[in-house]
Amino acid sequence: MGQHLHNRVNRRELKERMRHSGEPRVTLSYYKYVQLPDPQQFRDELYRIYAELGVLGRIYVASEGVNAQISVPESRFGDFKTAMDAFPFFRQMR
Repeated sequence: MGQHLHNRVNRRELKERMRHSGEPRVTLSYYKYVQLPDPQQFRDELYRIYAELGVLGRIYVASEGVNAQISVPESRFGDFKTAMDAFPFFRQMR
């Protein structure tokens, strides 16, 4: 059976889960202009990473770059930064 690489829970339910979890989170936004030859492949890779880290939010991927408004569990923020640094074009973001 294939892996589901899309949200299967509606936005309202996800917000409620986050509100009731009590887990401290870091909320951030970023935009990075970068030429992505295969936006779908990059999107799938980012989805896998973010799902593993418990990242919630909206991420838009297009051939000209990435735009994201996300919430990262505070306890996984170091792992998030490490994962982002694996992509050379994200290394210079603050």
